[in-house]
Amino acid sequence: MHMHAAFVVVEMRSRTKQIFALKQELESISVNERALSQRLRQIEAQLGAKELDVQVKAMHEAITKTRLSLWFNSEGKAPTSVIMKLQGMGFTPSRGKHDFVYDWRQAVGIKEIARLGDAVHKTLKGSKVLYKLETF
Repeated sequence: MHMHAAFVVVEMRSRTKQIFALKQELESISVNERALSQRLRQIEAQLGAKELDVQVKAMHEAITKTRLSLWFNSEGKAPTSVIMKLQGMGFTPSRGKHDFVYDWRQAVGIKEIARLGDAVHKTLKGSKVLYKLETF
């Protein structure tokens, strides 16, 4: 029986070592899992921020340009004089559907757009030039 007791003690020590090793492995897995979870949250935050940046950029681009179309009258001011005045305000000549573009280079609100409209109106007043402003 003495031999049997010694075998049981050896077996228990072996199992205790195995249990200890498994606990260490579980702790290691837990630490790695926490690190991976944290990294995953960081990546998700970065992706979310990038997606938000893309959305903000799209909105910014969508509302940061004001386009100006002109209709000249032969009884009004010469186009070259009107063009020079508008360029002095920051408008850039453009080709296509619109004659000029004003690039805000930042997000703007209705007040800023209205002020620009007032400035264009004041600049073109008396020139017999019709105009249309569109802000996108």
